[in-house]
Amino acid sequence: MKLSIRSSILSALLLFTILIVSIVYITIRRTATLKDTNEELMYSEEIRYELQQLLLAVLDNETGARGYVITSNESFLEPLYASERTLKSYTSQLEHRIQNPAIKLIFTDSLKPLISKRIVFSRLMIKTKMLHNPDEVLALVASGVGKRYTDSIRHYGVKINALQNSHLQQKRSNNERALRQMNIFLFAMLFSIFFLSVLNFRWIVLYFRKQKQTEEELEEKVQKKTKEVLEGEVRFRKMIEQISDGFFSLDVNWRFTYINANAAQLFKQSNQSVTGKNIWECFPETVGGEIHTAFQQAMSSQKEVFYEGYSTYFKRWTEISIYPATDGLVIYFRDITEKRLAEMEAQRSQEQYKTLIERISDAFIAVDHEFRYTFLNKQAEELIHKKADDLIGKTVWEVFPDAVGSDTFRAFEKAMKEQVYVTNTDHYPALDLWQENHIYPSSDGLSVFIRNITKLKKNEIAARNSEEIRRIIMNSSLDAIICVDNSNNIIFWNNQAESLFGWTFDEIKAKAFHETIIPMAYRRFAEKGILHYLHSRNTESLDRIIETTVVNREGKEFPVEFFALKVLTDNNSFTCAYIRDISNRKELQQQLIRQQKKTAREITATAIDAQEKERNAIGQELHDNINQLLAGTKLLLQMIQSNPQKHTQYLAMCVDAINQVMNENRRIAHEMVTPFLNQETLVDLIYKIANSMLAFVGIDVEVELNNFNEDSLNEKQKLTLYRIAQEQCTNIIKYANASKVIFALESNEMSVRLTISDDGDGMPTKAAKDGIGLKNIASRLSVYNGTMDIITSPGNGFMLSVELQTEDLYQGV
Repeated sequence: MKLSIRSSILSALLLFTILIVSIVYITIRRTATLKDTNEELMYSEEIRYELQQLLLAVLDNETGARGYVITSNESFLEPLYASERTLKSYTSQLEHRIQNPAIKLIFTDSLKPLISKRIVFSRLMIKTKMLHNPDEVLALVASGVGKRYTDSIRHYGVKINALQNSHLQQKRSNNERALRQMNIFLFAMLFSIFFLSVLNFRWIVLYFRKQKQTEEELEEKVQKKTKEVLEGEVRFRKMIEQISDGFFSLDVNWRFTYINANAAQLFKQSNQSVTGKNIWECFPETVGGEIHTAFQQAMSSQKEVFYEGYSTYFKRWTEISIYPATDGLVIYFRDITEKRLAEMEAQRSQEQYKTLIERISDAFIAVDHEFRYTFLNKQAEELIHKKADDLIGKTVWEVFPDAVGSDTFRAFEKAMKEQVYVTNTDHYPALDLWQENHIYPSSDGLSVFIRNITKLKKNEIAARNSEEIRRIIMNSSLDAIICVDNSNNIIFWNNQAESLFGWTFDEIKAKAFHETIIPMAYRRFAEKGILHYLHSRNTESLDRIIETTVVNREGKEFPVEFFALKVLTDNNSFTCAYIRDISNRKELQQQLIRQQKKTAREITATAIDAQEKERNAIGQELHDNINQLLAGTKLLLQMIQSNPQKHTQYLAMCVDAINQVMNENRRIAHEMVTPFLNQETLVDLIYKIANSMLAFVGIDVEVELNNFNEDSLNEKQKLTLYRIAQEQCTNIIKYANASKVIFALESNEMSVRLTISDDGDGMPTKAAKDGIGLKNIASRLSVYNGTMDIITSPGNGFMLSVELQTEDLYQGV
């Protein structure tokens, strides 16, 4: 029942959430649609307004031309020229603002050429009038050409306006239909929310009723369990009090939480007097001792600790078992003083028999509490090459001062101070002696058995060093090393092999080589090739490093470099394979190839964009200037052709127009042709750019030279800086609206820097970096490992700084 109610509530909440999200989503979509419609409406009104102004300007142009031609009143010229500026302005704006493809096609192919023809025709009428040819003027007026241009412009303007209204009306109809559908959907959603809310409320009431009943049952069970726990604790305390061992418990802050009667008797404290107190505050003398260390170890490691020893504070030998608990420590201890004294007495009795130790093969010495020799057997005399009579009464460290601080010295000290048996192995360099010491404490001092293990130790060290050197060399290798015997079974597998393939040596030992790292598809062929190589008498390697594919424990295949070497020894032979993972290298090679392709594509795209930009610039120059001049010249030549004797005076106008065309063409060619870098300096070229491009449009130019020396630049680098300056001048003319431009050139032993700054409008830095012109500049710089910095913001001008290294890293590119 509980699961059913909870599932129902969750399902209802999920459906409720989905409905709310759906309503919000539809509302947002509808709001966005209405916003788009309003923007479309505003856009249409703006188009219609600009189109109306364009048509009015056409009428003003025609009226001004006719008025001046008919009346010769120059007051008509001012509105004529104003209408020309208006026509050019609104034509440019409409060309950029019209987005509908059909409307834009009509505007570009029909309306715009007609407006240009209207302007040219009006200027032709005015020039004819100025030349005092009234008959020709009247002929032009009577021809009706201007009126046809005006009527055609009005016709296409009305057509564009009708298409725009039709598009807007369709948008409105679609929005009204979508609004009706949304209202129906919202009503359905609200009804669904109300129904789900009622159903969900009923489910919640049922759920909380059941929950209350469950909590009451749980409370009853908790009370019952609590009573059982309290009763169990009382029984546990009674049992603890009855045991013969001492028992107490500590919390994590070392405070007593319980202590039984036997422990209280040893501590000479009552249970009530120590409960809640810190054990180290009660017994500060034990801090830093072995018992304190054992307690700290159990608390920190949370593992059982056993301690047996003598407490100088309690004057007792004790066995202590320390058990970690969730809230502290539980300690059991037993007084073993009587037992330990009996053992020591027995040990003392045994020491008396050690006077017969002359019969043993090991060296034996006895020292008192001051480490003075009291006895040496013959084996000890032979071992240290000294007579017993010369040593009796002297301290060990007096005879062997260079042994102070050695492992044997520390072992003697420990056995004496702690009265515990100590054994150690130590090397005494003065005698080149390896000794195994067994040190027994006694009431009289120490008894020490010394075994000469020099020969055994040297053999062991030699064998270990040989094996260790081989293991260190092979395990420290960066390559995976796998050795196999002549049966193709693995006999060595270094750490790098474990890391590379995933198997430990114990898991892979004695397995066939081809059944482990060779991919399944190649194992049958690999087995034959490996066995053939192993049984051949060729003791050299495979003569080359080969690239192949291997597989790891998870079955993943990856590329490696493989090199095999056969090793011959006196007793047998084996083969070692050296394997290096080249996955990262392969991946880096692929990344490098992809990056090179990407860079090549970007450079190509930038070059194409630059070419398109140049073509567009040339096309605009030809259309806006040269084409207009040639169109006027054509009309004049047509008039001359119709009546050569009558219109001879127009020939001078045609010649003048053709000269203007030639000058304009020469200017465009001068900007496009590569300068003669071997005949002109970079500074001269910068001045030419400034005068031909910037000063021509009324922009002040200043050139600053800061320790500049261009001798370190080759012609290609000069050309790069020249083209960058030319490109930036074009950008300034088109977009900056600047009044002053500063060119700064500076150089040092390593590089040359060109900085171009203007006081124009500026722009956001991110938008600046996305421009085609600046991308073209960046592409040119990348060829010579150059850098580019841009500092600009709206209203604060624009600064471009480029730097080229004087050492041509890409000579010949």
